[in-house]
Amino acid sequence: MNAFIDSKLISTILIASIALLSAYFLGLMRTEYNLLDPVNYKQLKLLTIGNVSGYIETSEKKVHSSCIMPGSKDVDFCGSLIVLSNNATKGADFSRYDQLEVDLSLNSPLEKPAIKVTFRNYAKRYAPKNKADAINYTSMVTNNLGNGPKTYPLNYFQVASWWILRNAISIEDAQPDLSNIVHVEILHFETQTEGTYEITINTLKLTGNLLSLTEILMINSCLWIAAIFLLIRRHSRNLNKIATIDTLTKLVNRRGMQQWIDALKIGENKPKVIGLLYIDIDDFKQTNDTFGHKTGDELLTAFCVHVSACLKSLRRAKNSYIFSRMSGDEFVVLFKDLNDLEAKATVQMVLDSLALPLQLKEVKIKVNISVGIAIKTIVSNSVDQLFDCADSAMYKAKKGGKNQFCLYSDEQQNDVMEYKQNTQALRLALEHDQFDLKFMPIFEVSTKKVRNVEVLVRSDHELLDKISTSELIKIAERAMLVQDLDTWVLRNTFIMLNENRNLLEKWGLKFCINVSTLDFQEQNFCDTVRHLLTQYNIPPKWIELEITETALATDISKNLTVMNQIKEMGISIALDDFGTGYTALNHLVRYPVDKIKIDKIFIDALGHEDEDSKVLIEAILSIARSYQLEVSAVGVETSDQYDYLIENGCHFIQGYLYSKPLGLSELSKRLCNQGGFFEEL
Repeated sequence: MNAFIDSKLISTILIASIALLSAYFLGLMRTEYNLLDPVNYKQLKLLTIGNVSGYIETSEKKVHSSCIMPGSKDVDFCGSLIVLSNNATKGADFSRYDQLEVDLSLNSPLEKPAIKVTFRNYAKRYAPKNKADAINYTSMVTNNLGNGPKTYPLNYFQVASWWILRNAISIEDAQPDLSNIVHVEILHFETQTEGTYEITINTLKLTGNLLSLTEILMINSCLWIAAIFLLIRRHSRNLNKIATIDTLTKLVNRRGMQQWIDALKIGENKPKVIGLLYIDIDDFKQTNDTFGHKTGDELLTAFCVHVSACLKSLRRAKNSYIFSRMSGDEFVVLFKDLNDLEAKATVQMVLDSLALPLQLKEVKIKVNISVGIAIKTIVSNSVDQLFDCADSAMYKAKKGGKNQFCLYSDEQQNDVMEYKQNTQALRLALEHDQFDLKFMPIFEVSTKKVRNVEVLVRSDHELLDKISTSELIKIAERAMLVQDLDTWVLRNTFIMLNENRNLLEKWGLKFCINVSTLDFQEQNFCDTVRHLLTQYNIPPKWIELEITETALATDISKNLTVMNQIKEMGISIALDDFGTGYTALNHLVRYPVDKIKIDKIFIDALGHEDEDSKVLIEAILSIARSYQLEVSAVGVETSDQYDYLIENGCHFIQGYLYSKPLGLSELSKRLCNQGGFFEEL
């Protein structure tokens, strides 16, 4: 639409520019001023100088003058005087005219009488010093005016040289000036011969253009400058709109929200109470991948329309709140002067309104949201701290079961500070390579030997060195750094394997590397793995990628494509945390999975005589046998757990019962000391 308006504006100006120039050159702008029209003059007089007698008469818009010259050597003149104005400072402006059309009938004793045409400008600036007569004599003398129409350019006219010389007129004032013409004179100029001198003025008019070429060029230039200014202004507004408006939902984005905050002009002398609602759609990715991205976008749009209607129903003052989209399924509502009760009531209203599914074009989808609420008095345009508080409260709502809200309290301050510190520490650790790899031995039950090793990551940063791998990954995921962390683990595992290939080839171990959900959905993930295998010359059979079951619950078609590409490289695949997700059996048989890993929460329950966990573990083992999959149990810490798993046919175990995660040197040492294996279990 904007492009159409811009092109229409440019086309209009272009047409106008061409039309003006065409009208000028085709003569459509020509205009005239008839000096013989009684409407245009005040009076006609016989003008004589010297011992001259004569008369002047008019008939049918013609002027006839007749004079009898004595034939003296003095300067005698005779002719017609056309008075255009009785006010010397309010004459006619002939500046726009460029030609004089004249048709005279002459009678005189001379074969070619000389005729003088003069335009008199009585502007004050033309008064010679110490004299009262202020006249600019713009005149032309020619002996070619007689008998028939003639056309003369006005640039033929010059200021009378005698007047310039006699009065020492400056160059500036010695130029023709037709801007204030009071009198027009047509005289016989050479009258030394005795006789009758007659002039009949049949036509006397000025012609010119309504606009000069210079004026037209100036108008066109002004039009284009104005158009450029309007286009720049329009595009500036459009760019600002693009920069501040989310294209899908039409809500303001983070930049637009910041502009709203800036407009409040918050400062130490003008603090404001700001309430922030941080909204996250629960399990949106699963919904998006199940129904497709088109339906997912439609759901986001419908959700925004729905929430906007709820907010409008509050009937708050205009500009007292702003609804903004932060990222994919995260939204923020900022309020001026919001208290705890109003915030809770607002969120509860939105939650209640979402009790029924949203109707889309083809399906109805139930939307659940988790909302974090933070209210603070702000003394600057930065609301980062308010965001951190609301974000912390939102995550607390998610941990509490989702589809609910949580109001931030000062007791959560430690959580906010810890999260910010850990996030910053993680960024620094990635920048300065402050990570180390640990290796968790995985035992094969049938041989009671170590066959596989799970790669774990630890940080030696002082704020992260006590954090487990699972917690480190959670921090990375929340801070959107998990892909950087996983790439570091992949690369450094391959570097380690390349540097120790002689030792590791002896033991024939397979290294199991965890892959996050975000990594698995990354478009170039397979290319990255393939590049690293080639770069460090790592046999694919040394690598097993562990993918969480919940990661496979979304975008099944894409997951299958990625997993097939991984298998084509020769890398084996393990399904981690099995039993905690939603993998249907028909999907499991389609996935090229080599192994399933039973989650630690089920292993932990075995020590508490949890029959449900036993039934589930037995079911998992039965499924694995049916699909000819290997099974590995995670977190085995007691001999009872170990015995139960062996009795029911589990293939691999790992846990603190026999080994904690080890550094590479300690792992190598224990392998060597045991003749290539750990001691039998």
